[in-house]
Amino acid sequence: MKKILFIAFLFVSVFASAQDSSVAQKEHINAKDSKSKAVQFMERDGAFLKKEFYYLGTIKGVASEVIITTDLKNNEKIGCLKLRTVDMGVAYIGFLDTDELSAAIQSLEYVKDEVLPSKASTYTEVLYKSRDNVVMGAYTFANGFNDDYKWRVFVKPNDYDGSFEDFSKKHIENFIDYLKRAQSIISEKTKQ
Repeated sequence: MKKILFIAFLFVSVFASAQDSSVAQKEHINAKDSKSKAVQFMERDGAFLKKEFYYLGTIKGVASEVIITTDLKNNEKIGCLKLRTVDMGVAYIGFLDTDELSAAIQSLEYVKDEVLPSKASTYTEVLYKSRDNVVMGAYTFANGFNDDYKWRVFVKPNDYDGSFEDFSKKHIENFIDYLKRAQSIISEKTKQ
């Protein structure tokens, strides 16, 4: 019996380790393909960089953290918000640059205050999209067969469907707070 338990434990350990390495590899590939100004800064050749990570929290599977990157050769600094989801052991990430945070906050506040209380009579989408293909907003879905459309809020850090997370109104309020905190941290840490 002990031998069977040991083999089962070994199998689970190897499987978990393989999942961790595939997540890290997938993140690295996505970062290389990013259109984010901050990620391009992080990927420059010949740079000597310091990266600081400020974890904000996780809401319904969407982890948020601020990354402050400093080029130690010239003390140039840049910040961004990194969003990460995991589906089936694969991490999906996307970035919001500093200059995109205000528009994202305004968009989600509009969704919360104007869109969610409204009625829709057809399938409708309200979307904000970053240069790195982070998409957030709301869409309607039919509630039964009587065309009674309800709003659903979502955040999608990446082009892949597996990165999609539905949010409730409470989640979106917390997520807006994360965006505001990210804006504040970036502003404070990138002052010259």
